[in-house]
Amino acid sequence: MGKKDRDGYGQISLFNHTNLKIRGAHRLSYWIHNNYKNPKNNFICHSCDNPSCVNPAHLILADVHWNNNDKIKKNKQKGPKGIQNSQAKFNNKDIIDIRNDHNHYEIISLKYNVHPETIRLIKKRKTWKHL
Repeated sequence: MGKKDRDGYGQISLFNHTNLKIRGAHRLSYWIHNNYKNPKNNFICHSCDNPSCVNPAHLILADVHWNNNDKIKKNKQKGPKGIQNSQAKFNNKDIIDIRNDHNHYEIISLKYNVHPETIRLIKKRKTWKHL
C-alpha cells in the first residue's frame, strides 16, 4: 500500500510474516535501480526537488552535509534558527544554561516563564538543535 507523508514523500508499506515496515518510495526506487541499500546516515535526495518523485535518474545518494547545503542553496531550509527567529524566547546563553541546569523541568520552566515541555524539548535537543 502506498501513501504520502506530511512532507509529500511517497511511502510504501512492506509486509512480511512478522511485521510491517514503512519505507520511503524514493529510497526503494534507488535501492532497486542501483542494487544498493544505503546506510542510515546517508540520504537519497531528489535533484528535481519533487519529494514524491521515484524516477531513479532524479535520485542522488548524499550525506547530511550535502543535503543541508543543497537546501540552503535552493532556499528550502525551514525558518530561521535560534535567535534569528523573531519568535525566540531564549538566547544562546539561555539554551546552554538550560541544558546544564540539573533541576526538574518544572523548576527551570518557572525561571524562564515557559511550559515545562519547552524545557524538556531543549534538554533532549529536539529544539535548538543547532547549538
